[in-house]
Amino acid sequence: MQLRFSPSQKTQRPDLVFCATGKSGLGHLRRITNVVTALRRLRGDITIHLISNAEVSGLSSVEAQAFAALHQVDRHEMAVTAAQLGPSAVVVDTAFLPNLETAKAPLILILRETVMDRIGEFNLTGGRKWDLVCVPNPANHWMPPSGAVDANRISATGWIFRPAPSVPTPLLRLARGAPSLLVASGGGGNTQTSAWFKREVDTILGLTRQLCATPFHVVQAVGPRTGGDALLAQADEYIDVGSQLNEEFAHHDAVISTVGYNSVLELAQTDTPVLLVPILRSLDDQVGRAKGWASMLGHAHEDTNRDASVQWLAAQLGSLARRTPCVLDDQGAETCARLIVDAIA
Repeated sequence: MQLRFSPSQKTQRPDLVFCATGKSGLGHLRRITNVVTALRRLRGDITIHLISNAEVSGLSSVEAQAFAALHQVDRHEMAVTAAQLGPSAVVVDTAFLPNLETAKAPLILILRETVMDRIGEFNLTGGRKWDLVCVPNPANHWMPPSGAVDANRISATGWIFRPAPSVPTPLLRLARGAPSLLVASGGGGNTQTSAWFKREVDTILGLTRQLCATPFHVVQAVGPRTGGDALLAQADEYIDVGSQLNEEFAHHDAVISTVGYNSVLELAQTDTPVLLVPILRSLDDQVGRAKGWASMLGHAHEDTNRDASVQWLAAQLGSLARRTPCVLDDQGAETCARLIVDAIA
């Protein structure tokens, strides 16, 4: 679902304002929505506004209704807009917002895994500290180095994700006849990384077709951020699943995916083997994430060793073997919601 913003939508003063940057991807918005859904379960009376610098895409109508108002402004104006709304707290997901430290409300940062040389850029200026930093993973998985982020409190919440839908999939897979491979390029990155991903995956698929004794069917998931120049030449079919890409993952015999935070957690819950293809991002450490999850999900692609990815993918499509789904603690969104409520109490 794509939502249209009003730059000055009027409604009651918000208890919370969430800020998401979304011109290059949907990950920030997905994580925020998972937390807001938990907040609405915890406090049904709470009023929440969303400020973004791009049109909101990839949410269901139910998820969108969790926000009382939506505001689209340039990133450099987001902090000023948040202050004008007069919330009890401002929550920012892994983004730099100029002048945010001038807000009189408590400031909360959701900080997912970030490349080490950029973490310090999240520090506020003028001596202001974050009132709370929520790290959306278990503490033993990743934490910012000690002293890297100035905050009164830094807490690991556990994983924040959408639980996998309870959908029977074996019959759907068998009905296709030929093995089915889904390619999910995600919404992140820029023109250069998108072009690289297309070239790399088209090459992998072409070489895999040569190696595989059995033909297979390639489906590419497309969405609101997928331009025509990102469509794979090797794809046999293009599908738009809207906000429910997570339901599609389990319906195929293998998946090729970029390595965004949300994609990995939604893939992890399935039994579908995954070829993880990291793209270079300014903040998100997809290379490190791919290496960390490869043993559990399938294989981490390295552009210096393309043959290994081709051989792995050909073997998967030949055997149609499944893997063991990962069991993830599903309390991360609720833990984060409780920490936010405590911060504004």
